[in-house]
Amino acid sequence: MSDPSKKVYLHLDFKGIVPELPRLLQYLTWFRDLGFDGIVPEYDLRIDWRTWPGAPEPCFSREDIAGINAHCEKIGLEVIPLMQCLGHFEWVLRHEKYAHLRENGFRSEFCPSHPETAARMREFLQEVLELHPRARMIHLGADETWHLASCPRCAGLVRNAPEGKLAVYLKYVSQLCRDALARGVRPLIWADMFWRESRLDLVDRMPREAILVNWEYRADASPDARNAALAAGGNEVWGASALQCFREDFWARADADHPGRLANIGVWNARSVNVICTTWGRPSNLWPLYAPWPSIHREFMEASPRPVPPPAELAELGEAWDRLAEEAASLLARGDSLRHLRAVLRVSGKYTGDAPELLTTHFEPPLAKLEADSSAWCEKTGRFFRRARLLSGEEFIAERRAAILAGLD
Repeated sequence: MSDPSKKVYLHLDFKGIVPELPRLLQYLTWFRDLGFDGIVPEYDLRIDWRTWPGAPEPCFSREDIAGINAHCEKIGLEVIPLMQCLGHFEWVLRHEKYAHLRENGFRSEFCPSHPETAARMREFLQEVLELHPRARMIHLGADETWHLASCPRCAGLVRNAPEGKLAVYLKYVSQLCRDALARGVRPLIWADMFWRESRLDLVDRMPREAILVNWEYRADASPDARNAALAAGGNEVWGASALQCFREDFWARADADHPGRLANIGVWNARSVNVICTTWGRPSNLWPLYAPWPSIHREFMEASPRPVPPPAELAELGEAWDRLAEEAASLLARGDSLRHLRAVLRVSGKYTGDAPELLTTHFEPPLAKLEADSSAWCEKTGRFFRRARLLSGEEFIAERRAAILAGLD
């Protein structure tokens, strides 16, 4: 972190495993000790939003958010709330009462041309800002709109538009940015839809005050050319690394992808642009959970301007989780071995004749031992979640147990 003007923010994704409030405040203090300039909390469904009655699964009250803001102000962490505005809205759109707002029936994405969408998002924006009266900036999301302009209403609007499907995107997102500016806060958006649609030439259609965030999470990311292309339109450009994000087998793992994540962090550490370090809790509300924060302590430190160790209690939680993750990996490998054994015995039986005694002696006893050891791991991990004051333990444990024992019953 050689550039003293560079700002480094920490994105906190609360749709995943969430620390209880006292533990969260402890983490926030460590994050400030690490030198992070602020946090970008993505509350998602964790607040009982008035805008979306019946959709949230709250774990934070409005008083809790006020306490988080006060704590951050006291220790010197800026708070930039993140609200999605188009995609990644499974937590709302999976409910039938909101089905009429889906883009072409997809539960992940709002239709930007439905007249109710913009009205609700303005209401949501106002509600988020009411909870953050001192916010100078707000992140509006706007990423990964996979099904953009696929419904008949949107398709008709973009059919002859020179901007293609981004015609409805630009109109909708630009207006929400202007709504934020009218309320005195500067908007940020993820910039992937411009490069995803190969239309970096359209970035100059965004309000100049909007900050475009170029996220690139690959271990071998090379963001300079895209940063320059995004900046060519006159907007400020930030970057984004991933301390935790998707990998092919994440749903079966309790450990973090340390080599890939540390490499990606290193890429963005070497850039002079402001950076948001993301800590995704799950890919979406329709996917399983990622591992909890104790699994990525080294990523927090590597991404930070001054990597100080965590306080003793948090350090112990990180070490305890590493042991649980190592044990889970061993259990998963044993499950894989048994699945392979049974499959091979079924095939070999076609050539040698059925040999049920092999299953009795070489499959059933290790399976019984694996089931017992998996149950013991689940009990230990449950105790860890309670001691660590982390929510969603039951879900995480059930998902990993299912991965270990899949197909063995």
